[in-house]
Amino acid sequence: MRFLKVFGLIMLFFCSLMFFMQNNEVLTQKLLLQMDFFLQGLRFISVPLPVYFLILLSFLIGALFTLAFFLVEKIRLTKVLHEKNQKLASLEQEVISLRNLPLEDKGAAATQGATTDSYA
Repeated sequence: MRFLKVFGLIMLFFCSLMFFMQNNEVLTQKLLLQMDFFLQGLRFISVPLPVYFLILLSFLIGALFTLAFFLVEKIRLTKVLHEKNQKLASLEQEVISLRNLPLEDKGAAATQGATTDSYA
């Protein structure tokens, strides 16, 4: 399985490299990004950015959001696991304490004594 993951990553890197090499002319063109706010009449215009920079920046932002999501999920699951382990420990302690209790049932002892006497 690990071999397949490494192979997949190598293929992804190779395909990305080929994409950038074959589209070098288009990807190096500069773009101006702008954003208009209608309510205040504000307009933001970026510096000229190459297309490949925007693609890599989008990939990086997506990777960071994914990392943040999985980090929060890992922290949540670690907390749940800790709570479940505490519950398991308390239940195991309860089972141990119940196993150590002596078996005392006076009604059962009287019934056994009466049946053995009637056979004798």
